[in-house]
Amino acid sequence: MSTTKLFFADDHQLIREGITKMFDDIPDIKIIGTASDGVEALNKILDLLPDIVLIDISMPGLFGDQVIRLVKKQTNEIKFLVITVYDNDLYIFKTFSAGAEGFISKDADKEELISAIRKIRDGEKYCKKFDTEEKLKDFLETFEGRNYNFQTEQNTILTSREIEIIKKIKEGKNNAQIAADLFISIKTVRHHESNIFRKLNIKHSRELLALIMNDEQLKKLLNNS
Repeated sequence: MSTTKLFFADDHQLIREGITKMFDDIPDIKIIGTASDGVEALNKILDLLPDIVLIDISMPGLFGDQVIRLVKKQTNEIKFLVITVYDNDLYIFKTFSAGAEGFISKDADKEELISAIRKIRDGEKYCKKFDTEEKLKDFLETFEGRNYNFQTEQNTILTSREIEIIKKIKEGKNNAQIAADLFISIKTVRHHESNIFRKLNIKHSRELLALIMNDEQLKKLLNNS
């Protein structure tokens, strides 16, 4: 069996070292390079031409989905498996919309990661939440049909108060500071945050920050409001 050339991009050194060491005893998969940011990843991927790239979606320089799109413009021979802490529908959609072949959570164990890489190598798609390609395809079509257009549907998706709170979060303010700025209670801030998370299909503030930095439509909405 030929050896699969794997490239790994993640901005955390301990994770890069841990994943690299994990494959020391896997004879059919060899890590041929790593990168700590999106720009470095893009340059090295196009230079080394790995079979599969394991890439974090949230990195400095370029986000993982941006790297995927740029590489796919050059070649379709390189396959991508996105690995992330943001294990939700929005990031699954962003991953496959960018052209990736797989999506896996950083909570996955060694066996699942190796299995996912081998499936992608063999021409399959991988996403644990959707155990068949037909289910994944149905999800992607349905999700796209929901029309997550923040700009044209801001009144029905995000209220003006919710947009104000997102802007404050973007500025790095905590709930107490947001409450003081907007003359509302901390409890009310938390209520609005809960609605924001539900509407954007996220669970944590760190996911919201990543979305603010990564989603062009949300950026436009915040800039124009």
